[in-house]
Amino acid sequence: MSQTRKNNDKTGEPAEVERPKNIFVCENFKKEVEFVTRQLGISDINIFSFPARCGRPQLEITELSRLADDRQPTLIIGGICLHKIRNELAARTDTDIYIFDNCFELVMEKKIVEYFIRKGAYLTTPGWLAEWKTHIREWKFSRKTARDFFRESCQYVLLLDTEIDAASTNNLKEFAEFIDRETEIIPVGIAPLKRFLQSALEPGTPLT
Repeated sequence: MSQTRKNNDKTGEPAEVERPKNIFVCENFKKEVEFVTRQLGISDINIFSFPARCGRPQLEITELSRLADDRQPTLIIGGICLHKIRNELAARTDTDIYIFDNCFELVMEKKIVEYFIRKGAYLTTPGWLAEWKTHIREWKFSRKTARDFFRESCQYVLLLDTEIDAASTNNLKEFAEFIDRETEIIPVGIAPLKRFLQSALEPGTPLT
């Protein structure tokens, strides 16, 4: 994960830390972020989501259009989807950016994420599964082409269950049947995300 902290626009020194008023995050994790901020008792914050395309194609700055009008302190969380615009975002003195190598690291330790990928797992989340039919349409897959693609790209589908969407298990079953893959579920919960957000939102608290 890389991190860009806001700087003072005149001196270049770290700016006085103020808790973000806005959070931008992938739509796959919006519900989890909303849940965690409620748990932390933070009500004076706006949470926006950007499209879950995983860098195909990269996000454009216009897709974060709210930033253009709202200069309040902002936290942006993402992965490879932000690489194209990271320098433009980093130039903003009101913005903190956290870019993960893989967004699944929000809910699971990086080395464990990499372990399951090496095992041939297609990792997914409740947020992605809630819109799996939309993703299939956007990819222009038929049942046959979807099965051909996933047969070549993964051994099974692994749900990292944050346990905030009761429909996730059924969505997983429907998706797996459509692509003809086996499934597995790991109840990861939201503790890793809570630790990250608590550190990112609390002024002066370093990430661990």
